Amino acid sequence: MASWLVVVAALVAFAGLVVYLMDQVYLDVSGRYVFVTGCDSGFGNILAKYLGRKRGCHVIAGCLTQAGVDNLMSCAPKGTVTAIQIDVTNTESILRARDTVTKIVAGKGLWGLINNAGVPGNPVPYHWLKKREMQHILDVNLMGTVEVTNIFFPLLRQAQGRIINLSSATAVFPIRAGAYSMSKIGVDAFSDIMRVSSKAFGVTVHILEPGYFRTNVTSVDTIIPAIESAWNRLPQQEKDIYGQQYIDTLKEKAKLILDTSSPALHLVTNAMEHALCARWPWRRYLPGKDIKFLYKPLSMLPAWLADFLVCKLAEIPVAQPKPTAVVTYAADNNHGDL
Repeated sequence: MASWLVVVAALVAFAGLVVYLMDQVYLDVSGRYVFVTGCDSGFGNILAKYLGRKRGCHVIAGCLTQAGVDNLMSCAPKGTVTAIQIDVTNTESILRARDTVTKIVAGKGLWGLINNAGVPGNPVPYHWLKKREMQHILDVNLMGTVEVTNIFFPLLRQAQGRIINLSSATAVFPIRAGAYSMSKIGVDAFSDIMRVSSKAFGVTVHILEPGYFRTNVTSVDTIIPAIESAWNRLPQQEKDIYGQQYIDTLKEKAKLILDTSSPALHLVTNAMEHALCARWPWRRYLPGKDIKFLYKPLSMLPAWLADFLVCKLAEIPVAQPKPTAVVTYAADNNHGDL
């Protein structure tokens, strides 16, 4: 028995070594064209500068604002990055960006499309959000990814390139931020569908599902005011049902998560680089300890056990579990121009 265990252990170790060595094999992508969205700051900004400097790619960086374009061009390595404006929620803006990119690549196509543009979610109960707030999250995170991919696909097909979509740990196991989680689950589903339908053309699709990382858009200065804004506009009856302790605890938990989120943004950009440049890229990447040791394990548990653990970890008691008043704000809040 002991000898068999030794053999099995040796085989597992050998297989692990083979996988590790295969992961270290990279293609020469120098001179190839890559388009990255969401480069005003954060992951996209870091990646655009890194790919040009380290991998020799011609990076076309999409920024939402002109200030983002100017800032990136002022600090990017000379001759490696071209920054352009793109609003992923606006079809005309995407088409203009596509036309600009088509001229830049000059018949060579795109080796990579990295759909990085996104907006954060609000961890308040989903029915506190206005319809337009939920719609904006879906428009940027999901439909922006879908439309950019569809419009740029002929360029990717021409070069038999790679599509890398930024999803989230909340797509693996949603806990809060309902609209955000829905948008990222949609990104996962779209990516899986695209991977199958694109295979015939040699285009591959890869998903990143990072945990919490500390960026400009996922900071205390951004999320806490959003929580307070949603709370302040609630009818008093609704506030009474939840109670002041609820909102105070919610802000404390959100602040704790944000303050303890990882500052190691390179874990995400390294995964993007591997998906773009590796000889044998992965289908899915899970950057961050929380996705590996919390969200992914929770997703593998029986639903009743996962729900029990989440309620213990994340649930916040409300003041009136059985409210006597019927609050009708929800329809007014979530429909119409609010």
